[in-house]
Amino acid sequence: MISKLRDHARDVSHTIAGVNTFSFEDLSETMTKQDVDFTLLHMSTPVTSTVTNVHQPSQDFPVDVWMFDLDDQFNSDERVVAWDKLESMGVEFINAFTADRDIAGLTTNTVEITRGHFQHDDSMIGVQFKFTIRFFDPDYC
Repeated sequence: MISKLRDHARDVSHTIAGVNTFSFEDLSETMTKQDVDFTLLHMSTPVTSTVTNVHQPSQDFPVDVWMFDLDDQFNSDERVVAWDKLESMGVEFINAFTADRDIAGLTTNTVEITRGHFQHDDSMIGVQFKFTIRFFDPDYC
């Protein structure tokens, strides 16, 4: 089910204007690559899930999505605008990712949003989105 979740996220990320790189691997692996073209949309690979009904082909996954851009191109006023742009792109991704309720949907209408710098690299700014999705896979059961 994880591979289908990844594939759906990758397909949706390609529809978001301004997203140049999609990552679903360990974030530190992505950041060591030389070919990252920003803006980066990173979805952390879910390591836990919950099956709410063993008779339905779905699982609930806690998800972290990050939108990253390089900070060296912004002054403090521009950084606020950049955070707004990254937030808008992230919300657009979440809406598109959960648009087809037969594939994925939010378990609640709550998305936690955090803005800041990437903890291991001050040259990047990011916006993090934390939420839980219910992902459906008819081949699961």
